Formats: sequence, structure tokens, C-alpha cells
Amino acid sequence: MENANKYCKINKMDAVEKFCRHLRDGFSKECFIDFDYSEVHRMADEIDKENNNNECSDLIERAYREYKYYWEKAGIDNIYTEFEENKIKVKKFNRGIWMFMYKLKREINSGQTEIPFEGVNVIRLKSNS
Repeated sequence: MENANKYCKINKMDAVEKFCRHLRDGFSKECFIDFDYSEVHRMADEIDKENNNNECSDLIERAYREYKYYWEKAGIDNIYTEFEENKIKVKKFNRGIWMFMYKLKREINSGQTEIPFEGVNVIRLKSNS
């Protein structure tokens, strides 16, 4: 019976770590395939209670911050589109990326963890229009 408990603990920790990698790679909590994100949070809470600490919960919180950083960095890195005009390299402000970043910041500051794609089609927005 002791081995079965140890096996369950390892699986829970593996699930938490895999979920954290998923977030750090820029994927949303809703599209984690192995478990519903609330189940992963429950597993983390169980592990933390067993170990009398907050290590798993802290790991998940850090992964959420890394998720937000991933998307914020992608937006900042691409806010200017570089192209060639009359054989001169030109950087042009990309309004679509700016709108995406604005909405992302608004949603993050309101406490939501998801990238807000609904309602704005970033791809169809034109630069400087």
C-alpha cells in the first residue's frame, strides 16, 4: 500500500510540473490536455498539505507569471514591423499588436490569466490604419 501512495504522489507532482511547463510555453490553462486546470490546482494543494508547505502552489503561480511574460514579451518584440521600402529598411508601428497588448494588459490587470482573443481579430487589423 505504501508504494501505491508514493506512486500517486509522483503522478500528482508530474502533473503539476507538466502543467507549469505548459503555461511557460505560452499555452492557456484551459487547453491543458491531461487534466482540467482546477484538478491540477487541487493536486498541488494536496501535495502542499502533505508536505506542510506551499511549494506546488508557488510553482504554479510562478508559471502563470511566466505565461504572462511570454505573451507580453512577444508583443513588445513585435510592436514594430520591419519591412523594406525603396530599398530602405523601415520600422512601422504595428497597430494590431498594440491593440493586442493593450487588451492583454487590461485583462491581466483585472486579474484574469487568459489571453483575450475573443472580440478582437488581431490578424485582420491593418498597421497604421
